[in-house]
Amino acid sequence: MKIFKTIIYLILTLAVIFYAIPRVPLFDSSSLAKAFSIVWFFFALLILGSHLDHLLGLDEEKRIRLAHLEKVRLWRKEQHFLQSSKRHYEKA
Repeated sequence: MKIFKTIIYLILTLAVIFYAIPRVPLFDSSSLAKAFSIVWFFFALLILGSHLDHLLGLDEEKRIRLAHLEKVRLWRKEQHFLQSSKRHYEKA
């Protein structure tokens, strides 16, 4: 279901970009209008890129890698705690 939503949002984003290209005053207008057009296209491309990233599943791979690193970090903490508590009991 999430993939379907992402595809729909991707298509809508592309439609908005293609609709806006001939209507946004990029070349023959004031500097403020040019700045607005550039910023608008930047944000539109940013949204397009985020949908493509989600669709290609790069977030899923990153999430799995981060979960594995978190498990390793917790295991190291546990080992450190066990070793320090073992030393503490050996002194007593």
